Amino acid sequence: MPHTRRESPDGSGPVDRDRQVRLLGLGLLHGLLDAKTIAAVAEEPNPIETLQHRGLLDPVDVTALVRILESESSPSGQPASFWAGLEAPPPPASSGRGRQAPWDSLPAAGSPSGGSGRQVLRALTLPAWKHYRDLRFLAEGGMGRVFKAYDPSLKRAVALKFLRRDDPHMAARFVQEAQHQAMVEHPRICRVYEVGEWEGQSYIAMQYVEGETLDAAIPRLSLTEKVQVMEAVAEAIHTAHHARLIHRDLKPANIMVARRGDALEATILDFGLAKGLDAEGLTQHGLAMGSVHYMAPEQVRGHHDRINRRTDVYGLGATLHKALTGEAPFAAFEGIEVFRRTVETDVPPLQRLVPDLPGDLDTLTRKCLEKDPARRYDSALAVAEDLRRWREGEPILARKPTLPYLAQKWARRHKLVVAVAGVALLGLLVLGGLALGTASSAWARVRHAQHFGQEAERIEALLRYSHLLPPHDVRPELHQARTRMAALEKEARQAGRLATSPADYALGRGHLALGDHEQARERLEAAWSSGLHTPEVSLALGRALAATYQRALDLARALPSKELREARERELARDLRDPAMARLKEGASAALEAPAYHEALIAFMGGQWEMAQVKAREAVAATPWLFEAKRLEGEALLARARALQDPKAALPLLEQAEAVFREARQLGPSDPATALGLVQVLSERTNLELTSGGRAEDVLARCRQAVAVARTLRPDEGRAPAHLARALTLWADLQPPLEAATAEAYQEASRLSAEALALGPEDPAIQAIRIPILVIVATKYLRPRGLDPLSAYSEAQALAREAQRRHPQEPLFTAILASTCMRRMTWETNAGTPPWATFEEGLTQALLLRNRFPDFIGGFLALASLWVERAEYERLHGLDPRPSVAAALEASAGARARGLRPRNPGWTEGDAHLIQGQYLLATQGSGEGDFIQSVEGYQRALQANPNLLQAHDSMAEAILGRAQERLERGQDPYPFLKEAEGHLTRVPGRPVSPGQTNHLRGMTALLRGRQRLAQGLDPGPDWRQAVAAFREAAKTAGHAKAQAGEAEVWARAYRHRGRPQDRTQALAAARRAIEQDSQRAEAWLWIAVVEQEAARRGRREAEGPARAAWAKALAIDANLRRTALSLGMP
Repeated sequence: MPHTRRESPDGSGPVDRDRQVRLLGLGLLHGLLDAKTIAAVAEEPNPIETLQHRGLLDPVDVTALVRILESESSPSGQPASFWAGLEAPPPPASSGRGRQAPWDSLPAAGSPSGGSGRQVLRALTLPAWKHYRDLRFLAEGGMGRVFKAYDPSLKRAVALKFLRRDDPHMAARFVQEAQHQAMVEHPRICRVYEVGEWEGQSYIAMQYVEGETLDAAIPRLSLTEKVQVMEAVAEAIHTAHHARLIHRDLKPANIMVARRGDALEATILDFGLAKGLDAEGLTQHGLAMGSVHYMAPEQVRGHHDRINRRTDVYGLGATLHKALTGEAPFAAFEGIEVFRRTVETDVPPLQRLVPDLPGDLDTLTRKCLEKDPARRYDSALAVAEDLRRWREGEPILARKPTLPYLAQKWARRHKLVVAVAGVALLGLLVLGGLALGTASSAWARVRHAQHFGQEAERIEALLRYSHLLPPHDVRPELHQARTRMAALEKEARQAGRLATSPADYALGRGHLALGDHEQARERLEAAWSSGLHTPEVSLALGRALAATYQRALDLARALPSKELREARERELARDLRDPAMARLKEGASAALEAPAYHEALIAFMGGQWEMAQVKAREAVAATPWLFEAKRLEGEALLARARALQDPKAALPLLEQAEAVFREARQLGPSDPATALGLVQVLSERTNLELTSGGRAEDVLARCRQAVAVARTLRPDEGRAPAHLARALTLWADLQPPLEAATAEAYQEASRLSAEALALGPEDPAIQAIRIPILVIVATKYLRPRGLDPLSAYSEAQALAREAQRRHPQEPLFTAILASTCMRRMTWETNAGTPPWATFEEGLTQALLLRNRFPDFIGGFLALASLWVERAEYERLHGLDPRPSVAAALEASAGARARGLRPRNPGWTEGDAHLIQGQYLLATQGSGEGDFIQSVEGYQRALQANPNLLQAHDSMAEAILGRAQERLERGQDPYPFLKEAEGHLTRVPGRPVSPGQTNHLRGMTALLRGRQRLAQGLDPGPDWRQAVAAFREAAKTAGHAKAQAGEAEVWARAYRHRGRPQDRTQALAAARRAIEQDSQRAEAWLWIAVVEQEAARRGRREAEGPARAAWAKALAIDANLRRTALSLGMP
């Protein structure tokens, strides 16, 4: 029966299903596709074409795969290099390879389901590669894909592992894995036969291991069999250690088990994270690598310099824990909580999970899992020997923790109790002759607590006196305080473990005085965890938590929606506010300030801001020098203002807050926190003055003065200039975009935020200001001036990724990164740059937001917006945007299904239907239904938000689509042209997007002239008006599409009148568009129209340029074919 055939996407003739399947297999082999993606398209009539339409495979990639396939039957018998005959590989940012359409429901890799099974199996096999035969896909992981293959030269099955060709760093690790694994010769370690690169493809040929993973085998193994397996694994790991190789990722999934008769054979796989003890440079310092439930504490902490053979002993213990109990250590927890417990919490006895488990196996396993590597088995061989002893009925060498050891651990958690007990034991010593060491230890603790507490008070006093002095640079006092703290820490180390808790408490208080709240919290929590449960520790810890909460709350306020802010605030209340209030209440008796100040702090934390104001004033009345109380009053006023929805109601509170902070500054002239608080108030006031329609120049001037004072006190602190940068950006954003003052404000904001980031590169508050400024500068300053915004967008994305990595608990950076990707996609679409990489990153971030906060409307809107931007790019570059439009509409429908209402309802639907209407008009001649739905969506958005001026532009664009459709059908477009003009005249003299507004005015005049021409009238006046509007649009926004619009006017004029100057103008405008965007298909189209008309009028030399321009236009955007044919394309 013949195969189904139709035209191939590369124009090479009818589609051959076998050929398509082999191309898919080659794509998998070379890392261009994954198994799930192939499963999704395997039953498509032309899967290669489908993958190209979805942006999952490049034409360049298809060409290369075809060359390889064709070369398999060449006389040499050698497959072509993947890049043979091509100028260069496509850049990673634009390749689109290996991407998966998110709307597809996909089976597990290598496990076909549904009706596509047969085709998937065929696609996941290859007849030959290099000298290997019968390749069959097995699995894929983070670094590569694995195939089973047959090596005919040695007549054996092998496992071939191919690297995803993404990253040079990954390639180095891939080769390193093979080198490490090849260093070890042991029957229980998977052997490496060959490693290399063939025709640009890195690979490893390894032993093919039959069987199943230990993970899968555990339920069917007896207790003795589990011990036998782990004994063999431990012996094999000892051999690797002897070869100076640490595995670092031991877990049941990396151990294969096979039954040979009555015997079990275990084989260790995957040395992908292995570390040679002499290796350097391939592991990023501070990055925890491994599988979370099986990672040793030193791995979790990112202390890679401390990883040694005992790290693998921990992995053996964690794997043994899973084998014996069916659960990994801390299996009930996920994510960060696993890390915390791995570092802080002892693994509970295994007999709690399996009551009849032999005690020696419990002891053996928990010795492997000790937090302190020195208390684990010294080697993997020692583990194997103890497992053998248990199996043979001999006593194991591991012992349960001794009573003195347990007592020491208990004492570290309850030092004050021990100290009190020590006093009592001293009496017993006199009476009963107990050991002198016990009393000595108790007295030592008392002395340490007294000494370190006094030193903490000295550091606090030093800094407080500094803050009471006239304004001056406080860095010398800060340096002196930190020097004292370093000496204190050194002294504590020398004093030994009895000094640890008192030192942690003292250092925590010192960090609190320095304003290092995270470090303070860490130290004070350590003191508290060690059992130092005193009112003093409670008070200090409560204040550290309160300060951390306020910092995190500031970040939450920068989130882009009320719903997301409220969701994050609930998290912070649970994790920080509530514990802070509990500790503050427990520590009330230790407060040395006026009681009213402590009450004010508790009221402030509880959101009772008016009560906090009252109590703060009482505290100042009782102790007039307490500038902290006056500062707290100002913070309460600022919090009240931020909580109000009405800017006009909030402004009087900010005016009061400004006055209160100035009073606080008089009381503590050199207090950096007070100076920064005043800057924050003035930055917030600038925002609200502008939002309420007022002018903010006076407030900005005062903000500058406040920043100057803050920088006098702390020249090394970046938050004050960052807040000024934010205020300047807010001001510039509402000014005429091309005025000199606007440009100066953007430039100053960019400079100040860059300086701030240099001072505090890890400060999330500064990062949260710098990143949006970069995006706004790129969008509102660089792009309207025709300048390249790529570096600004790229820096914003890089900073957002780094901030997200450092502060994974903060959703702000996920939201900022998603927003940055959306802005960059808009620019890439307009510039003709493939946006696939940006889209994938934005989609990932939007999904993270939606999944973490399922009732956050912004997550759905971000998804919808990304799909809309993707659809627009597809429409302009010859692709079918309808699947992306459907995904955008699906995201909007998902929000409605959860009862979520966006601020601008209907906006996304308007954009999606507009794009679909324009596509259908271009390809089928009819998009009216979508244009109607588009206008309806924009109308809903405008009704909900009358200030949404962009809606008028967007409605005009949709209505112009209907006018164009009427015109092309020979009907009267005048009613729609008039309606579109009406919307454009409603945009004030200072439109939000002047380039877009003028471009649409040009399109309206162009269509009006075309209608007059169709009626036999002179289109000249309308077309002159169109040219003026397009030129204004190009001048304002630097839009290539405006240049292409002007080219269309002159091209149609040349066809109508035949004047040489019209041809010259058309070609000049089109070439200007191409200079800005070489992928602007309409510009090439109008060159083709003009040159063909010139050839028709006798200019034979124009025939060649006309043919080339037609080809170029359609190569860029195949959706223009219908338009080209209507314009006379041969």
